[in-house]
Amino acid sequence: MKILSGTSTASVNFQLSDELSSEIANILQLGFLSDDQRKELDRICDVNISILETWEKASRPKDIREILKKIEKSADKLRKALEEMHSTVGAGDTVLELLASGEIKHWVRFENNQQDLFDFQKEISKLQKSARESINQLPNDTGGRNEDFPLTELINQLGKYYKKVTGNDPVVYPSSHNGDGKDYSTLFFLFAEKVYLSLVPYGYYPKSNQGLGKFIQNALRVMTESGV
Repeated sequence: MKILSGTSTASVNFQLSDELSSEIANILQLGFLSDDQRKELDRICDVNISILETWEKASRPKDIREILKKIEKSADKLRKALEEMHSTVGAGDTVLELLASGEIKHWVRFENNQQDLFDFQKEISKLQKSARESINQLPNDTGGRNEDFPLTELINQLGKYYKKVTGNDPVVYPSSHNGDGKDYSTLFFLFAEKVYLSLVPYGYYPKSNQGLGKFIQNALRVMTESGV
């Protein structure tokens, strides 16, 4: 799933509700958040909402390359499906479930004869060729921020906050009794998840427990390796 849903329509000064503040304090095992702790968390949330409002989806060569590869792969899959059907589709027949992606069903009706199918097949081949040529023409990627930077920065700031108020390093991992790849439930994960979900209305896409857990794991690893 993508991380960004676009930009928010208006700036807001984020403030924790009393209920959310109480829930976060319980997760952090603090009893309650002091005024300073609450204001600092408000500031972190407000800054990250501002990042989302001004952030434009990355257009680095590596990101464009990935998009073009998906187009090329989908076109190739559809082209092969058309080749298999070319000898069997007759006038007025309906082509069954031509899948250009893994999820969306495309229904195509060829009213006259197999020439319609053949022409469609040629257009798909052109699309595949165009995607391949565009990939080859892309410049080398020179680095820069990825499109998931806003969420990475949020985890970075929440990690620092967590260590400051609890004295513990932020860690996340799947619950051991559920096995690898199952639900995450460490204190830092529950804290980050609570804050993250409160920011979904401002531009973050909702993510599953496992999706968010794996993302946080990677973000914390990058923070540790870079000495942030």
